[in-house]
Amino acid sequence: MHYIESLMKQKAKRNIHVHIIKHLREMHRLLGIWLAFILIFLAVSGILINHGNSLLLDSRHVGSRILLDHYGVKAPASIEKYRLSKTTDDNVVYVIDDQVWTDNGLLMDSEQSIVAITPWQELIVVLTSHKLYLYTMDFELVDVLDQLTGLPSGIKGISFVGESVYLQTREEYWLSDDQLYSWQATQAPTQPAVVNQVKTNLLTDEKAQLSLQYRTQFLTWEQVILDLHSGRFFGQFGVLFMDFLAILIIVLSITGIYIWVRQARARRR
Repeated sequence: MHYIESLMKQKAKRNIHVHIIKHLREMHRLLGIWLAFILIFLAVSGILINHGNSLLLDSRHVGSRILLDHYGVKAPASIEKYRLSKTTDDNVVYVIDDQVWTDNGLLMDSEQSIVAITPWQELIVVLTSHKLYLYTMDFELVDVLDQLTGLPSGIKGISFVGESVYLQTREEYWLSDDQLYSWQATQAPTQPAVVNQVKTNLLTDEKAQLSLQYRTQFLTWEQVILDLHSGRFFGQFGVLFMDFLAILIIVLSITGIYIWVRQARARRR
């Protein structure tokens, strides 16, 4: 009698385990189907992130307006175009906020606002409120002058009277020698001053293209893929959703291990 009761208990126990295994298999199968796509995406994006440098993802900038808008990358506040030659369209530069661009891309990023851009002798002068940059006509940097080299601060403009170069600050004028490397306070020029920069109007399409070119520098494909991989692309909800998926993957792994262990025991009996 005791033996029969023992057999019945073992059979009931096996039935419970069979019932549990049956439901676990169904849940495991459904979870596996749904999570397979997520795991493929995570694997592919993880590979791209690991090889981001070799794939140049860290230097490839996003040109999609939709993605730039999603990341809140704003258009520049101002775009100005300057022709450094009054007779031709050669050596055109663009001042986009505090950056100077050429047709070949970004030339310089200034910490101060751009005061003036003008040709001088065989060079190009880019002037900010505290620095003076000298470039060749091919936009190669020659020198940077600042207060340590004697350049006055608080510059508001530059002008030319004959062979003389004048800087206007908030309070006075400064006259340079013929090499721009020394300055002395002086009176305002008595002769008419000339500024050798020609500001031109931008076409609507040209302005839109420059605005997009400016915005693309702030976002790379590496950042987009990394945010998609982590869920941050969709904000806090995306992060929580990826956490939820991680929990499901853990559950899938545990149920898979449990099913395998039960089947292994059953085969040994």
